[in-house]
Amino acid sequence: MQADANDISETDSQEEEERKAKNLRINNIGKCQTVLRNGLKEIMTKPMDDLSIFTEDIKVTDASGNVVATGKTEYREFLEQKKFLKIMDWRLSMGSPELRIMGVNYDEKKKKILIPMFATSWIRVEGLWEYKINEQGLIYEHLINAKMPDTPRVRKDGLIR
Repeated sequence: MQADANDISETDSQEEEERKAKNLRINNIGKCQTVLRNGLKEIMTKPMDDLSIFTEDIKVTDASGNVVATGKTEYREFLEQKKFLKIMDWRLSMGSPELRIMGVNYDEKKKKILIPMFATSWIRVEGLWEYKINEQGLIYEHLINAKMPDTPRVRKDGLIR
């Protein structure tokens, strides 16, 4: 009978560990969304302060699959020097573009945070930043796309296609 009690205790302990891991992941994903939402609003004027949402080996990848930065130090430099403007083909000659975030959305199925955005000055340029999330809810990869894929268009009759 004691063996049965030990089995139950092990099962309870395992379930507790799984529950803690799930709660940590959920909390970290929420923190990621908050830090990104707040940090990206001002990315053109000041660096993102909180890099705790990223893994130590965070990598930045462009739409072609080229890795352009690896690790937190390179990532901070990538953001501070606004190297993302070149990747997204956002011309610095736009003057001082204003970056607008259209949402910070978590997709559980893809395990990504998606951030559609655009820069505006005298022209408007769109882009999509994707952040891949690991099992702990931390960001391990930042994918940068120059233009938003599958951008819906409004037809003359008002329907979205």
